[in-house]
Amino acid sequence: MKNRLVAVLGFSMVCYVAWPALAKEVFIERVRKMYGLPRTLGSCQLCHHPDEAKDEVADQRNLNDYGKDIANLPLMKPLIEAEEDHEYTPRQWAKFEEAMHSIDVDDSDKDGATNLEELALGTFPGEKTSTPDAAALKTFRDKAKKIPSEQK
Repeated sequence: MKNRLVAVLGFSMVCYVAWPALAKEVFIERVRKMYGLPRTLGSCQLCHHPDEAKDEVADQRNLNDYGKDIANLPLMKPLIEAEEDHEYTPRQWAKFEEAMHSIDVDDSDKDGATNLEELALGTFPGEKTSTPDAAALKTFRDKAKKIPSEQK
């Protein structure tokens, strides 16, 4: 676990310094706030799976399943293509949030947990090897069933 944490933190720093086209820091920050994610989960690894042995940085060539689902959303195309220093408008941020929430109920990595469940339970929705604990997933789902529809 310690090695994984060190790897994630190190990789996050590489992403932060590299500023690749698809791993815009402003998007990562927005996703962290939207879902209340810790930095370890709200990092480049959320959408990318670069080959560390090859010293790859996060870019469109190494999107994981969740990253591919996001990049393929029609609402995301103009946002992704904007210049790195683009100042997003409130309307554009609303479109970004709409796009992100549109795949909450999907299971991008096909591991049996929705993207939203994985984010809420601290696992990566684009990595099949990162799966929520079965008991925690059951508890999460049981709690979700008890919430009235208008509050979801």
